[in-house]
Amino acid sequence: MVVVDHDTGRLVWAKAGHDRATLQEFFDLLGPERASAIKLISADAAEWIGDCALTACQNATLCLNPFHIVRWASQALDVVRRWVWNVLRSLISAAGPRS
Repeated sequence: MVVVDHDTGRLVWAKAGHDRATLQEFFDLLGPERASAIKLISADAAEWIGDCALTACQNATLCLNPFHIVRWASQALDVVRRWVWNVLRSLISAAGPRS
């Protein structure tokens, strides 16, 4: 688990593990007063991250991080590209050899 301050680009905290308990450790160390000062949280779309973070940081807004948005868009584009390629290849095969 990695926590970064996006304003400064600095690493805030890191620990092995990628689960609710690991993230909760960060918020326990941070404490409720500092957690309440957090206004924006970026994360992937794992529901447990949003639940844990917004419970600890009640004044925050959850945002999806740019890395995952670009990744998901690229994956969707690749699915469409393969589909178009396969449709065109089928149409060309069905048309038979050129004369």
